[in-house]
Amino acid sequence: GALGGLSSDVFLSRIANFKRHYTDIEVEFTQTNMITLNLCLLKGSFDVVLSREIDVKQRSDEIAWQTLYQDHFGILFPKEHPLSDIKNTDDLSCLSNEPFVFLKSSVTPNVYRYVKQLCASRFLTMNEAYPAPTLEILCTLVKAGMGIAVVPDCAMNYSNGTLAFVPLQGED
Repeated sequence: GALGGLSSDVFLSRIANFKRHYTDIEVEFTQTNMITLNLCLLKGSFDVVLSREIDVKQRSDEIAWQTLYQDHFGILFPKEHPLSDIKNTDDLSCLSNEPFVFLKSSVTPNVYRYVKQLCASRFLTMNEAYPAPTLEILCTLVKAGMGIAVVPDCAMNYSNGTLAFVPLQGED
């Protein structure tokens, strides 16, 4: 099982390598949301999942996990947005009046809390305008000019050259 947007080259090369070594094992992918992904893993419906550390490290006693790659969070804008060239991401208060597209807390509660924490530490209270059930739909809403978003850089997998991503500075 996998979350949308998490198809990095690192993961893809590992799958290709696995298939070269284990040709008799069938690989089938299912894309779903975080809650369903974790439930299916714990119930045994999925053997392996591509997930986020923020959602699995709390369950180290139930599942084994390892980090494949690290993505980074940033601000996602429609490419022509007037603030898409923002330089200082230590203070995002200039974005307070912007409508935000965000991943639904009911679907990705840990990522939702993390994004709120990232914003608060940068003096930004998100003007939550449009909830999205998946990263792909979130990106579609940003492309449509419905708002901006704080997302992991893997969201650029859905860009098709129409989005701008400004990485957040800092250790978090």
